[in-house]
Amino acid sequence: MKKSKFNNKTQKSSLFIILGTVLSIYAFVMLLLLVWAFITALKFPSGHFNEFRDREFMFLEGAPWEWAWTNFSTVFNYLKVRIYIDTAIGTIETTRNVWEMLVNTLIYTIGGSFVSMIVPCLVGYATSMTKFRFNKVMNAIVWTTMIIPIIGNQPSEIEMMINLGLYDTWIGFLIQKSYFITIYYLIFQAAFRSLPYSLVESAYLDGANDYRVMFNIMIPLVKNLMLTIMLLLFITFWNDYNYPLIYLRTKPTLAYGVYYLFHINHENVIENEPMKLAGSMILFTPILILFICFRDKLMSNLSMGGVKE
Repeated sequence: MKKSKFNNKTQKSSLFIILGTVLSIYAFVMLLLLVWAFITALKFPSGHFNEFRDREFMFLEGAPWEWAWTNFSTVFNYLKVRIYIDTAIGTIETTRNVWEMLVNTLIYTIGGSFVSMIVPCLVGYATSMTKFRFNKVMNAIVWTTMIIPIIGNQPSEIEMMINLGLYDTWIGFLIQKSYFITIYYLIFQAAFRSLPYSLVESAYLDGANDYRVMFNIMIPLVKNLMLTIMLLLFITFWNDYNYPLIYLRTKPTLAYGVYYLFHINHENVIENEPMKLAGSMILFTPILILFICFRDKLMSNLSMGGVKE
């Protein structure tokens, strides 16, 4: 028996060492790419792209105050996304600057992350605190759609949004994000099930109704989990350019602006790799600050079994 326990401990230790080594290498590679992007963003772009490419892997020369810090302000001043607006007299071409994209980004990230968090929370509460046979059907639908990807529905979705007058609108965006078939639904469901039901019974004995129990007692108990999930969703929406590219074509975000800078932009001033990576650093910096400020909550409050206090 002692030998068996010893072997199990040895196997676990070996597994942890292997996993730790793999994760350390992965983290090092990601950090190395980030450092390379930052260094490249501070280089002076040459007049010819090929000249820069010949020296793009060289380190920065001179003192830090001699580096090309003006790349960031140049991107701010020159980055503009060209959009096309359909009117009764035809299609009008106009542009959106960085500040307009920043406003769109805040609306997109805050609104999207809140709706994508609160809907799974409410549905998870309903299916965990009530006893209906349909709850099992709901769970089966969630598991099935998460395992089997649904492909090919985007054209019909766009057509439906256009027919309803919701395409390229913030209301349509919030409606599209009001779904609960995500992993967060299962996390909220597990969190509510882990709470003592005696709290609910006591509230009912004191005369509280269902809404008072939900909003004043149960949901406040998972507020840390709600904040953590909203932070994770905020990061996801902040970096998302695909949805604005397809569904919000007149409301570009900063993420879409960086995509535009890499793939569509034809402004000679910022059509080089130092400027492109400077734009990426501008998009990345707020998320880095957010992670540094809330890293403890991100690491401690979210677990696959429910809430960690």
